[in-house]
Amino acid sequence: MNRKQQVARAEFCVAVYLRKVGEKKMEMVVFIVYCVLSYWVVGQTIYANKIQIGSMKDIFLTRFVLGVLLGLILIPVAILKKLCIH
Repeated sequence: MNRKQQVARAEFCVAVYLRKVGEKKMEMVVFIVYCVLSYWVVGQTIYANKIQIGSMKDIFLTRFVLGVLLGLILIPVAILKKLCIH
């Protein structure tokens, strides 16, 4: 292999690596947005008009876990609720 081929191969390897890293970052951003949205949704649907008693840690973890587990179901419900009621 001559020098040009080596440089081209190195550039290709770097480009492939950067594309994979970019995909991982995008997946993480989507997951974080999903977690935040699902946390909000649990407050709008399950715990709407309810007073929660307990430590902040327990309340946060309960809403977070419920949001992550039920987010796919609750997100459309909360959107419809916001559109129809308000």
